[in-house]
Amino acid sequence: MLQSNAGGQIKIHHFDFISWLGKVFTLNKSRALDVQTSYDINNRLARLLKRDDFRLNISYDLYVQINFDSDKRLARLLNLSSTGAAIEFAKHGQLPGNNSETEFQLLLPGHTESLSSLARVVWSRLPEKDTISQSITMGVQFKDLDEETRACLWDFIVDGETSDHS
Repeated sequence: MLQSNAGGQIKIHHFDFISWLGKVFTLNKSRALDVQTSYDINNRLARLLKRDDFRLNISYDLYVQINFDSDKRLARLLNLSSTGAAIEFAKHGQLPGNNSETEFQLLLPGHTESLSSLARVVWSRLPEKDTISQSITMGVQFKDLDEETRACLWDFIVDGETSDHS
């Protein structure tokens, strides 16, 4: 935080995010956070504020096509960042394995051409035995994404975060 004194000198004050957060949410001062919790919150927030780590949750049906081996599958997009995505498949059908390379294709709303990137499967989750849903979720990390495509994804993420339809 910058502050000017009577002599016109500018003093820089350390910005304590936890103090600011406490004022914003009017936290009860008697519930002071311990040092480790404060440290953990500051680290998490710092990671979230980095461009590559921010994910946009998609609350409407937006589908991607995943090409692997000789198969093509549609998957629902769950969230998206400029470095990867979480997607959801119906249980039936062939799926790419962990660490396998796929082609990720996404047609963004308002665009006429699909964005395409190589992607690596970094995790997958099978449905719990006692759940009704039979969908499989999977995380992919984009590989060798060109700057134009990365910028297009980032613009979509920012627009989605600031609009009513996300």
